[in-house]
Amino acid sequence: MSYNKASCALRDSLKCLNLGYISYSLDKVGYNFDGTLNLKNGKVNVLHSPKQEFRWRAIADQIDKLHITGGHSQVKDNSIWKKLYQVDKRQVSYFNKNNTIVNKLEDVMPCHNCGVILPTQMIQVDHQQPQKNFSDYYFIKILRSMGLTVTGPTGAKGKLFLASPSPTVLPPLPPRGRDTGDVTYLKGTTSFNKWRLNPEGVEFVSVLNLHANALESVKTLCRDSILNLVPLCAPCNGNKSGLTKGYTL
Repeated sequence: MSYNKASCALRDSLKCLNLGYISYSLDKVGYNFDGTLNLKNGKVNVLHSPKQEFRWRAIADQIDKLHITGGHSQVKDNSIWKKLYQVDKRQVSYFNKNNTIVNKLEDVMPCHNCGVILPTQMIQVDHQQPQKNFSDYYFIKILRSMGLTVTGPTGAKGKLFLASPSPTVLPPLPPRGRDTGDVTYLKGTTSFNKWRLNPEGVEFVSVLNLHANALESVKTLCRDSILNLVPLCAPCNGNKSGLTKGYTL
């Protein structure tokens, strides 16, 4: 079975453990350099305590809160995402059939890459980290915003949710200010420590791996997360095809 809630997947995984101050030796789940899952990392000792279980459940609840149901394009209706990416009402000019300019009040937002302002219906929703070549970078990206990687988030959105799972203030995220269609940033590199799980991250993922399909379900939920979805115009999104950012040790 697959799960549509991370909290449900974790619940069934925890049924494999007894609540109490008990240490378990679990199969250690980790990641290879290319972002693919490694299930042959040996063992990891996990102390199952009420305090630790509370922390695991909080992580799962946060994943559920940030997940967009019904497909990633539905994020355009999410109040948190709209606030972060500056959806606003503005007059938009059109030529009508009489070749006269008419203005219509519409919801608009900027492309997060080049900053061009478009009606939201013309904006495309892009996965910052796509599911490609069996890599789980999108999953690790979400875990990073929850403090589960060696190096924490460097982006404004990740830092915001790391500081508070339910931020009361949602500052607008300014566009990157690149030229339209410029995706050269994908040819850069970032430290692999951003994509390496820390001990707590290893424990969380290893516990999820205890129950069939729990880990895979939670990974899928993270792909369509508010933290992994950005608004782009067609040229900026189209030029990303086939490109992924590199990582260095």
